Amino acid sequence: MINTEKQILLTGDDFYVGVGYRILLALRRIAHAMDTHSRKLAVDYNITGPQLLCLYYISKNSPTTLSGVSKQLSLSGGTVNGIIDRLEAKSLVQRRRDREDRRKVWLEPTSLGIELVGNAHKLLHQAFAERLAVLPESEQIAIVRALDTVVDLMALDTLPDR
Repeated sequence: MINTEKQILLTGDDFYVGVGYRILLALRRIAHAMDTHSRKLAVDYNITGPQLLCLYYISKNSPTTLSGVSKQLSLSGGTVNGIIDRLEAKSLVQRRRDREDRRKVWLEPTSLGIELVGNAHKLLHQAFAERLAVLPESEQIAIVRALDTVVDLMALDTLPDR
């Protein structure tokens, strides 16, 4: 018997296993593309994808805290702290202690960091950005909704902190 898409749709458990597998495979391919692009950013611009995401969040929500960045980007505090160390070494962000609560540290972009974020569109995966831009707005919204649904299905908010 030939295993076609139509048969998979009609065979109960195979449908769920097949769809689940296809979703996980697509997510793996996305993760691989993001890793590849991050390495290219590091070589070409001396900044990685996660560093750029952190810098972008900090610049759009300044001043913010390490825990704010950590929560927004779903990264552990230790991971974000390492990223901030590297961004600070590149003079892209600065840490500032709170005057009233010295334990609290605020993160702010430097002028160099703001400039880099201003040019961030040049750092995006160009082929992806161009292809996404030509899709109708309704399709772009559908993609966002579908990805949000995948995130919800994966129950990422219920995972223990790292």
